[in-house]
Amino acid sequence: MRRRVKIGGIAAIAVAGLLASRSMTPTSDTSAPDGSAPTQLPRATPFPIGLRLESRDDMTQLTPVRWFTPEAFSPTTIRVAFWTGVPQAYGVNARVFESATEVRIELHQGIIPGAPEWVTQQGLRATVVVGLDAPLGDRTLTGQDG
Repeated sequence: MRRRVKIGGIAAIAVAGLLASRSMTPTSDTSAPDGSAPTQLPRATPFPIGLRLESRDDMTQLTPVRWFTPEAFSPTTIRVAFWTGVPQAYGVNARVFESATEVRIELHQGIIPGAPEWVTQQGLRATVVVGLDAPLGDRTLTGQDG
């Protein structure tokens, strides 16, 4: 007896995956979202993939976290992505250091007040938005690693 294989579902999944991967491709447009002078970063998408966290300074057990995928909302606002644990237990602290030639963004992950004693170990993609005192312009963007 021959079995029929339904490929419609598999094809739909493949097409959805292809469309999702194309929508995550970085843009080559380097103009700022407000139309001002060009920046070195791609424009930020309206809805990032992952959690959107706010920087906080009330955490304990801080550890440095590497960030990736910087995106410009404006010449003075940058969103960076990073890996973190569950938001019921972990938060992020973002610090920005600026000079005439460099902007350094440092992220630290920590335990938030009132966090449960036990949580599942998960690696979640999250983002945080940081503000700059002056437009990024031609300055070099770095992390705590340099």
